[in-house]
Amino acid sequence: PKEYLVLLQTRTVAKGMKNIDFSTLVEGMRVAVFTASLDKAAINALSQRAADVLLQAKQGPISPERKDGIVYAKYDSYRDVARNNANCLILGGMSAIAGKRFKSIGHAELLCVPLGLGVLSFLPGMLRYWAKGRLSLLGTTQIPGSGKWLVFKNTNPKYVRGPRFWIDVTGPGGLNLSQFDHLDYCVLRWAHQLKTWEQLSDLDVLVSDSDIAEFVRILDERIGCFPIDVFSESGLSGHEFRGVSYYSPHMAKRLLAALGTGFLGSKVADKQNAYLAYCYHLIFHKGPRNQPGDNSCNELTWVHPKYFKELERLAAEAGFPGTNQLSSLIEQLEQQDWLPPRDTISVHAKHNAWIQNYFFSAGTNYRPGLSVFMVREYGAQDDRLSKICQFISDAGYGDLQQIELSPEMQRSASHDIRGGNWTSLGTGPEMGEPRIAIVAQDPDPRPLKGRRLKKKYPRLDNKRVLVKHDIREYFMQLESVPTCNLIHASDNTDEAIDYLKIVGCSQLPALREKYKIEVAD
Repeated sequence: PKEYLVLLQTRTVAKGMKNIDFSTLVEGMRVAVFTASLDKAAINALSQRAADVLLQAKQGPISPERKDGIVYAKYDSYRDVARNNANCLILGGMSAIAGKRFKSIGHAELLCVPLGLGVLSFLPGMLRYWAKGRLSLLGTTQIPGSGKWLVFKNTNPKYVRGPRFWIDVTGPGGLNLSQFDHLDYCVLRWAHQLKTWEQLSDLDVLVSDSDIAEFVRILDERIGCFPIDVFSESGLSGHEFRGVSYYSPHMAKRLLAALGTGFLGSKVADKQNAYLAYCYHLIFHKGPRNQPGDNSCNELTWVHPKYFKELERLAAEAGFPGTNQLSSLIEQLEQQDWLPPRDTISVHAKHNAWIQNYFFSAGTNYRPGLSVFMVREYGAQDDRLSKICQFISDAGYGDLQQIELSPEMQRSASHDIRGGNWTSLGTGPEMGEPRIAIVAQDPDPRPLKGRRLKKKYPRLDNKRVLVKHDIREYFMQLESVPTCNLIHASDNTDEAIDYLKIVGCSQLPALREKYKIEVAD
């Protein structure tokens, strides 16, 4: 069979490869082992050299336990490979099937696979990711008592950790949040159930931008097996949701500025903000299961009845009236300045038909043809800006106007456009905040064609807006970087009008009049 031929070729190639000392390989690493073949010598080598060790086996304890510096846990399936913060994975037996999905192994820097028939389970993923440049073969290592293993390095340039991380719960009391006492963070939900944290499926926290790196560093001091989703106030790379900040930055700041004390000293939102944040979460993150047009709010509105019950509990604690209408929740968010900007709502609408119908079913008052391109500081330099304008003109836009944003305009744009998320991806250079607004008018807008594009960009009213991807790709190639998100664009004329209103453009009244749809008497 072809797989056996590849196996023989792999073994032949491995003979001439560099041999890596096992003790050196695991030095200072968080190592997760998914094989029963390691003997005591190998385990001793790990415990002496690795920063922390997780051993998962079918006979392991259901809840992780730490003995003699090693965490022991039960192994159920290859899916367990992804459920930890190890940066070195030792995959044996059927656990190597996890290699079929890069998401299952992508959190690790190094992967070890046995050089033998066991490698066949890893073979499909290995060949695919090897060809795509996501994995590179470093060499072989001799694990004491377990023969030779292939060592792969994660070389995927676009992989970014988060927002899911993992916390160690093997210490006294289990879930220990006191280690974060000196940081600005907030437990977002189910804070009243922290005493029985084992019953929670995960933990969601919001952390200030200034403390996010330290928060993750503390998490990574030990092997973690309990999921914790870590979001930042402005949606820093790896700590955002659907590409935008979890809450608009001004809402996140409000949460972090008014904290109460929860179980074991944990930091929790005050009652009013806890309720509003939960309303926002249910409407935009979870999304109602209702059919479009069904405004009812009850135990069937979300995937589990507990969500509605928790909504009622939080409303009573915060002094808000209970409701059986989703529109009432949205009105409360709007009244309390918790409703996100229109372009942020459109991001969530892609994932939920009810949101799409509620916020956008009325259609538009403006015809296609007006676009606003927000150029970030990285692209605002003269040579880059002229090239960006050339791309936009060549795409078919006939009239460009550049608006240099004042500090006040920048603050407004950063606050209310793109979900407030202007942080740069960790895989590219620092982009900075919006600096230039390019108002572009298209005399002959092109409709979007093709089911795939329409699904990806449901609110795009002019195909020429997609020139933003050509601009990013050009500078990625020019600068030899994997990402270069130096420009953002409105999806349609409605959003363009919103953007110009946010930055205070003096031409807004004239542009509104020009693109307004005339309604026949």
